[in-house]
Amino acid sequence: MSGSTLNTKHLIRELDALKPDMFPLHPHALSKADLYIKEMYARMLAAVLLVDGKVSETEHRLFGMLLRSLDLLQSQATFIEQAVALDSAQLRAFMRVIKETKAESCFVVDALVLCRVEGQLSNLQTQLLTEFLDFFQLPEHEVAALLFWVAKILNLPVEIDIPETALQKLSIKQFKDSNINLTEYSLGKIYVQRGEYVTAGQKVVRLILNRDQRILHFSLSSQEQVRPVIESNYAGLVYSVHLKIGDALKANQTIAMILPFNSATNAWLEFI
Repeated sequence: MSGSTLNTKHLIRELDALKPDMFPLHPHALSKADLYIKEMYARMLAAVLLVDGKVSETEHRLFGMLLRSLDLLQSQATFIEQAVALDSAQLRAFMRVIKETKAESCFVVDALVLCRVEGQLSNLQTQLLTEFLDFFQLPEHEVAALLFWVAKILNLPVEIDIPETALQKLSIKQFKDSNINLTEYSLGKIYVQRGEYVTAGQKVVRLILNRDQRILHFSLSSQEQVRPVIESNYAGLVYSVHLKIGDALKANQTIAMILPFNSATNAWLEFI
């Protein structure tokens, strides 16, 4: 009977190994890039993981899922072995390529998610990622937005204030019907709240015509056949709402501020 005893630990490891294939991430923003670029990118992520001298099982598995998202067939071990042998020429080539492909934001998000999946960054990881940020020279508002999304992906408490320069203003621009007087309308209903997500074309508020309570709708999509129009048709997170029900409306009045989705988070959308 002992020869037939179930090896529970082995079974758990085998099931765990299936997760990257059974529960894939979304396609990465670089999934269609040249193979050379993607391999260099994965090699540098492996180097970040290795800075503490070890890679945990969770980090290893998540790295494998990210490789599939990048449409890379090589194993995690391949890139980890290559990362050990990184030299200054390869690092210089990486810095050149990542700027040419404008993938700095992707690297920041992926590196932070991989390194923080099991807790706080180590001192060495913090130092290395700080060096990368110094080289990337991303605007402060963009870094703040990326840190915000990383916290969302990892389900961490969000304690980051997003500068207004990183947000998009959702506002009333004008009515398509020039015979309509905007001041005759008030806000009847709000369909979105702070912390909720919006998609292009989603209904945002309901307007009430003060004269006869006739109802009109307008949305994020400027393509809909509706009288009021919006400045843009993006998607993202509602960061703040600036109107309340019953407010009178004015031209160009701000409805809400939206933190747009960033292509750097494409692979991780399932967790946002």
